Formats: sequence, structure tokens, C-alpha cells
Amino acid sequence: NSPKLRKKLLMFDEMTMSQMMAGFPNLIGLPYQLMPVFMVSEIDQLISIPYIDAVESYGLPADTCPVPTSECGAAIIDALPHCGLGFISTSTPCDGSTMATSYQDRRFKLPTYPLTLPVRYDDEDTVACGAEDMKRCIKWVEDLTGEKWDWDAYFECAKRFNAETRERLEWLDMSTTEYPQVIGANLALYTETVYMAIGGKVPAFLDADKKITKLAM
Repeated sequence: NSPKLRKKLLMFDEMTMSQMMAGFPNLIGLPYQLMPVFMVSEIDQLISIPYIDAVESYGLPADTCPVPTSECGAAIIDALPHCGLGFISTSTPCDGSTMATSYQDRRFKLPTYPLTLPVRYDDEDTVACGAEDMKRCIKWVEDLTGEKWDWDAYFECAKRFNAETRERLEWLDMSTTEYPQVIGANLALYTETVYMAIGGKVPAFLDADKKITKLAM
């Protein structure tokens, strides 16, 4: 219900890397499925059952992946927020994510960019295709929001993300010893939240909280 906040928000499919938002320091990227579906299901797997029931009542087969299935059901019963200027979807990590995007796109009726990231990320041809698609996505955000891409802000994020990655590799090295310090679900949860939500943007992410509060007021 805040027009000022809405003008700054872009909605992200949860598996879309949010690092690109570092190139738009005046905008706020929100992986909108992450909190209402993904993270809470890490705590309680039964919490997604109402979402799954909702979308299966629409005719979705019961043998699809429960993660995109839950996200579709959450959209159908309006458990996901309707906000932001646009929605950036992704083809990762599976066909189920692509399926979920089609449901949510029809539900939200927001301008949508289908960012198709290469699965064969070490193949030169697919990397070139992915880079071109990313450039088109950046242009789409610029046209949609009026903001311009900032290379300096983006590479500052890349430096922080590289430092975070080096630290994580050190954690993994510790875990190969007889005295591991970081074990179990902590490793998985860190990977998920860094990849999908933070990824080098920690100062900007904390600042985003202040921006949201100020704009909402």
C-alpha cells in the first residue's frame, strides 16, 4: 500500500541470483518466495501442505517438485505479496521452476522478464548466451524503472562476494578435519541465503531495510 516503496521494488524468482541488483543501488530486489515458502519449509516441512493442496485442486499433477508446487499454491491463495514494478523469473534449477513462473505470472499480472540462465555454465557458447540475456534483462530493468546500471556499484558487490566465497572455502577446509566447526544444515542454509538474497550486498542489503522503512512511512 506504499506507492513510493512500490516504485523501488523488483520481485525475483527465488532461484534468481540477486547480485545483479547491486548494479541498481537505488532499487530493492526482493526474492519474494523465499520467506513465505522456502525458508519456513526448512523449519517445518508440513507448513507447505495447504499450498500444495491449493494448486493440486487446480489440476497440477501430484508428482511435481514440492518447492515450485508450494510457490504456485501460495500465489493462488494470495500468501505471496502483490507488490513491485516487475518480476524477474528464472529457468533454474529445474523445469518445475519454469512451470511455477507461468502460474505466478498469470496471478500477479506484473511485467515479467524470463531470465534464462545457462545450466551448462562451463560451456563457452552457453555462457555467451547467458551474458547476452543478462544484458537484455538489465536493459529491461532500466526501461521499466528509469534507473541506470552502475558498473562501479556492481563490482564493489563482486569484490565482497569473492571475499565471502573465499571464507566459505575455508569453512569447507575446516570441515574436512577431525574438528569441523561448521556442519550440518548450517552449510546448506548459508549457501541458499547467500546465493538468493545477499551475495556480496550486505551493506546495501542492510541499507535496503532502512529504505523500506522510510519509503513505507
